[in-house]
Amino acid sequence: MSIDVKYLREVAKFSDESARIEELFKTLNLQAELLCVGAGQFVSPEVSMSSDILFWILEGEAVFEAGDEVLVLTANTSLLVTAGDSVGIINESDHALTVLRVMGPAGF
Repeated sequence: MSIDVKYLREVAKFSDESARIEELFKTLNLQAELLCVGAGQFVSPEVSMSSDILFWILEGEAVFEAGDEVLVLTANTSLLVTAGDSVGIINESDHALTVLRVMGPAGF
């Protein structure tokens, strides 16, 4: 068994130019990333055909365009997007947004 610990405050890195995606963990069955989205930045919509994706808003507020839904989510809120649905994120606020994104095989 292997144990790997990450401190999110040390992993989080923001850029003035665009949102950043920082890898936390990656195995055969799971991938976890930290999305660091500055004020006015966005993560373009994308579709994962093989993975369900869990988003957990750690800090900030963002507009999520998930499938046909437009949702405003804040800290300590989570969103599950199933395989085959698109999702994009827009930070319309004046504050940084930090989101944990966890992907795993759909249906297991």
